[in-house]
Amino acid sequence: MKKSKTYLEGLLQKKDKWAKSQLSEIFNVEITTTSRAESCNAVIKKYLNSKSEISDLICFIHDFEKKILQQSR
Repeated sequence: MKKSKTYLEGLLQKKDKWAKSQLSEIFNVEITTTSRAESCNAVIKKYLNSKSEISDLICFIHDFEKKILQQSR
């Protein structure tokens, strides 16, 4: 029993190191990392397909970043 308690106490101490990276301080309406990734994948799939080349992906990312920068101004 003592060994289990020691193990769990050790996990609790380590939790502070990993939990902060998993928890957002910004209200995110319970959107998880997986949801965000799937959302990004859906946007990319609208513009690219299995026959697209890597240069198409690079152009897409470049254009996408440019639009985001314009929106933030």
